[in-house]
Order: sequence, then C-alpha cells, then structure tokens
Amino acid sequence: MAWDCKEWRAWCDHMPGPGQPTLHVTGTCTFPTPGYTAELRKSARQGIPYPKALDLDLIVTEPSGTQPEVITEIEVRLDRESGPEHDVVNITDLGISVNVEHIERS
Repeated sequence: MAWDCKEWRAWCDHMPGPGQPTLHVTGTCTFPTPGYTAELRKSARQGIPYPKALDLDLIVTEPSGTQPEVITEIEVRLDRESGPEHDVVNITDLGISVNVEHIERS
C-alpha cells in the first residue's frame, strides 16, 4: 500500500431538536501523488459481532494518467444520522477501531 491514513476521530453530536443525532467520522490520508480520492462507506458486515459498532469500508480510488510525485494529504469524512447509538466505529479494511465521543448540547 503506497498510502497511509491516520488521525481518525468519531463523534456523535446530540443537538437538541426533533432530528436524529449526527455521527461524524474523520481521518487524514496521505498519498504519493495528487488525484487520489477516498471515501467511507457502510460495510456489508454491520455490527458483527458487536451490534453497537458501525463498520465502514475505506474506498480509495487511484488517479488515472501520470501525476507529479507530490505527497498529498486529503481529509476523509463521513456525516450521517446515527439512528441507533454507536459507541465504536471500525474501519474494517484498515483494522482500525475508533471510540465514538458523544457530545451533548443544551
């Protein structure tokens, strides 16, 4: 793997009001050239074996064509209504688990 992802953070924002709490997951990926994209998607293996876990896959797309050799960092971010409470987020293909910080607002 010619790239690295780190600085993962997950938090659930419990804003007052009628809507669901919002879960945010962020990380930073470093690539050897510009043009890479990365996104988090809900994994097909949700909550196995732990039902309070949100399992995500990191989908990385390489650039097409020739790119300059310039190390490039991009933020990877997922924002979604959380529905059931999650207390951990797993980035399954990286083997990373991140505890969810719950932020209460009044």
